[in-house]
Amino acid sequence: MYSTQQLISRHIPIPNRNSNRGWKIFCGVCCHHRGHKADTRFRGNLLFDGNHTAYNCYNCGFRVVFDETSLSLKGTQLLQWLGIEQSEINELKLLLLKNKIDGIIPEKSKYWVESVHNFVDQPLPPDAHDINYWLSQGQESEDFYQVLDYLYNNRGESLAQSYDYYWSPNTKGKSNMNNRLIIPFYYQNRIVGWSARHVLPNPPKDIPRYWNSQIPEGYFFNFDSMHRRDRKYCLIHEGPFDAIATDGIAVLGSEFSKEQLHNLNNSDKIKIVVPDRQRKNQGLIDQALLEGWYVSFPDWEDDIKDAADAAKRYGRLYTLKSILDSKTNNSTMINVKRKMYRR
Repeated sequence: MYSTQQLISRHIPIPNRNSNRGWKIFCGVCCHHRGHKADTRFRGNLLFDGNHTAYNCYNCGFRVVFDETSLSLKGTQLLQWLGIEQSEINELKLLLLKNKIDGIIPEKSKYWVESVHNFVDQPLPPDAHDINYWLSQGQESEDFYQVLDYLYNNRGESLAQSYDYYWSPNTKGKSNMNNRLIIPFYYQNRIVGWSARHVLPNPPKDIPRYWNSQIPEGYFFNFDSMHRRDRKYCLIHEGPFDAIATDGIAVLGSEFSKEQLHNLNNSDKIKIVVPDRQRKNQGLIDQALLEGWYVSFPDWEDDIKDAADAAKRYGRLYTLKSILDSKTNNSTMINVKRKMYRR
C-alpha cells in the first residue's frame, strides 16, 4: 500500500541524517523553486507516519502532508523537486486512484491531527445585553451614550453595524464594566469568551484598556471563518476590531500560541498576516516567515495604524482589496517592508 513512500524513499537527497523523532533531515529541495536561496543548512524534514507522508522546510516554509489515496498539487510539486520522473508520478497517481476506489481509508496522522475544539461556554459580564436591547429599552445613561459615541464615532458606522456588541451598566468591582464596550467571542454560535474595551479617552493608568474573560487555548476571534467552504483566504490580525473589519481572525495578541498554530495549519485557507503598523510586537510577521505564509503591507496613509482604521476611512471593500493586492510571501520583500514600521 505504501507506494508513495517507496517511491520517495528511493529519491531522498544525500547526504541526510535521522532525527531522534523519526524525521529524515536533508537540505530542502523546495527553496530555490519558491524564490528563496537554496538551502545549505539541512532545513528540509521528511516523515513517514503510518500511511501519511509529511514534509516541512524550515528555510522557506513549504509544508505538505498527504496519504496513500490522493496526491495534491503541493505533493506533486514535492515529488518533482525530489527529482522523480513525471512518468513515475503518473503511474503513482493511478495506484492512488485505485486505492481510493477500493475504499482504503487512511489512518490518522500523528503529525496532522484534526483539532478537537472543546471551547467551553462562558457567561458574559453581569447585566450585559446587546446594544439593540438597551436602545429598545430607552437606556439614557451617560455611560451608555459614551459607549455608543465610541462605537459609532471612533470606530465608524461600518464596524458598528458589523457585529453584535454588548454593554453592561454594572459598576461593581475594578473592571469599570459600565465604561466598556463588550465584544463576545463566538464558536459555532456559542459564546466562549469576551473582551471589554474601555471607551473613555483618558482612563486612570491602573485601569487596563481591555478587560478579558479567560481565552480558550487555541482560540481565535471569529474562529468559524477559518473553516467556511466559500473562503479562499484567512486574514490574520492581532485584535478583534481588525478581524471584524475584514471578517478575518484575531490572535488576541502579538504572538501565536502552539495550539493556535496547530489550528491554523489544519485550515486549508491561504494565510495572510495583516500586522499592525507599529515598530513593536512583530511576532506575527516572524511566524509568517517561518511558516511561509503571506504578509500584507497595504499602501495606506501614514496615520492609519491597522485594518479597523482603514475600514473607517476607506470602507471595508477597498480595505480588503488593498490587503489582497499587497500580500507577499517573499521573505526578502517582507523583511524590507517591515522596516517601515520600525520608526
